[in-house]
Amino acid sequence: MYEASERDFRVVCVEDAISGMYDQGRRELDNIGVLRLSAASVAESVERASWFSSYAPATPAEARWQRGSSGT
Repeated sequence: MYEASERDFRVVCVEDAISGMYDQGRRELDNIGVLRLSAASVAESVERASWFSSYAPATPAEARWQRGSSGT
């Protein structure tokens, strides 16, 4: 995740898919710009993107994801 964020990839951490996630790890991910989501949120986003890709994001997390590294 660190190397991907260093290369300006948009990185998602599926928190409930990682064993032993702890508060300091969450802060570190936030500091390098990793978007932390639940598996259900990722599944919903993928499903919505495949059917409704032209619509506005449904959640603030999706809006941040769509903005990506461009900051717009």
